[in-house]
Amino acid sequence: MRAPSTDRRPQPPGPFERFASSTARWSGHAVAFVIQNTINRDSLAIHAKLDELIRASEEASNVLMHAEQLSEASIESILRRERDRIDE
Repeated sequence: MRAPSTDRRPQPPGPFERFASSTARWSGHAVAFVIQNTINRDSLAIHAKLDELIRASEEASNVLMHAEQLSEASIESILRRERDRIDE
């Protein structure tokens, strides 16, 4: 009598394994989309609240109201100017 061979070749995935793999992949994409959408909505809400605070404050400068649309160099320049103004 011969002992069973332990050298088995891997079998290609069956229909269930392919279905499970596809489902997991697409579920991951859906979760990433939902998280990104939530982050974008929260960011938009924070920007709206900050804009309202800037508009309501008499001393606030409207220069940074739409700072997200400025270049990084422009924002740094404005911040330097504001720090210099405060330090005087």
